[in-house]
Amino acid sequence: MIAVAIGSAMVAMTDSAVVFAAGFGVVAAVGFTAVATNVVAAAIAKNFEAGRGLATGIGTSGATAGQLLVVPLVAVLMQSMSWRYGFAALSVAALILAVVAVILLPRSARSATAVAPESFTAGIGILMRVPAFHILFWSFLICGFTTTGVIETHLLPYTSFCGFPPLPSATAYGVLSAVNLGGMVLSGYLGDRVHRPTLLGCIYLVRAASFILLLYVAPDIRLLYLFVVLFGLVDYSTVPVTVGLAASHLGIQRIGLAMGLISGGHALGGAFGAFLGGWFYDISGGYGWLWEGSIALSVLAGLLVFTLRDKPDGTPVTRLTGATR
Repeated sequence: MIAVAIGSAMVAMTDSAVVFAAGFGVVAAVGFTAVATNVVAAAIAKNFEAGRGLATGIGTSGATAGQLLVVPLVAVLMQSMSWRYGFAALSVAALILAVVAVILLPRSARSATAVAPESFTAGIGILMRVPAFHILFWSFLICGFTTTGVIETHLLPYTSFCGFPPLPSATAYGVLSAVNLGGMVLSGYLGDRVHRPTLLGCIYLVRAASFILLLYVAPDIRLLYLFVVLFGLVDYSTVPVTVGLAASHLGIQRIGLAMGLISGGHALGGAFGAFLGGWFYDISGGYGWLWEGSIALSVLAGLLVFTLRDKPDGTPVTRLTGATR
């Protein structure tokens, strides 16, 4: 958060394009990366055993809450005063949060089953031998493809393609974000109470079903709103359940590394989804291929996670072998 504060302050005070780029694109970017969802989720997982799913759902839902609350407030500030005041406000807020984090967060979170730290290469080697890691990695890559890559990039262009005006389209996207917040908390709550592989698999299958609506959404705006509600419930709701499964299958002592790699897969999937959506549109003149591909991939992700076994949180994991599933 200190890096975000410094980078935002640099942007607010400079008249130099180089300093602007360095402040936002380097200094603040380091801070954004350090407080990314995977880092927050790993920190929560290390500090919670009972109620880990709900805690993760609430904590990571802040990413959506920020879009709903912070972005409009900053936009109002920029419009009424100046864009510099907007970045200055972000800098002050980040600095306050940094102080709060230092005061409230525990210095360490070592459980009774904690083991000695392992090297980066050793951790990678262990994870590569665990089938559960590959299942979570590839399913989360598909998650990134169908959320960040497909919906966050191509939904609004698709609504324009269907002939919907900008205001109802933007409103629908806002509804999606609001429902997404509730979906993350709900999935975290359920993840503490039901069979998690089944829950995660059902989330992916419902996501596949929601994409079917997009094939028939034009020209009925009601179908668009039905889609955003259904998809919003299963958008980032994969995060708390994936984190919980990673903690129990891969070991809490390597949850940071595991979630870093798994989230990297999510980002890679997002990049592929954004690119392929545009490419499919260019060669086909529409979005049908993109929605059909997203249906197939979401079903595949669901089938993958159905093969996982559920393991109770707190299971001692000192050595993992390829038999761990």
